[in-house]
Amino acid sequence: MRSLPLAIILTISTTAQAVELGASARVSIVNTLNVAEISPIDFGTISNVNGVCTMTSSGELIATAGHNCAGNSTPGIFRISGTNDQTVVVSVRSTEVVDGITFNPMIAGSSNKTLTGGTIDITITGSLSLSDVTDGYKVIPYTLTTNYQ
Repeated sequence: MRSLPLAIILTISTTAQAVELGASARVSIVNTLNVAEISPIDFGTISNVNGVCTMTSSGELIATAGHNCAGNSTPGIFRISGTNDQTVVVSVRSTEVVDGITFNPMIAGSSNKTLTGGTIDITITGSLSLSDVTDGYKVIPYTLTTNYQ
């Protein structure tokens, strides 16, 4: 048997091959979120003793660090409305100290809320830390933020 040398010829194209692929962009359109304050959070009347007063979701005040927080209080209620059955993420924060009072707002329950029937009411409670507070009526600002998940 004889062996013959084989030559391999390779052709390289200098032209690139174009490929087209159809694709789709998707979007889900939802209603704009609306938020309305139904009732403001109110810690009522408390003494000017240094310490912490924490409000439960039922409005009960609990004292720590020697504070006396007896008084009538009510949690804040906000109504969020938007697209039915969508989930919204709710956050709340306060960044301002007013006359020695630091407010730490809290959302009752989970921060993820489902808009059953297109709306949900959420409860805001929190705690007040008092440090060398003077007597008088105080208004402490805070911010509620809502976004679709």
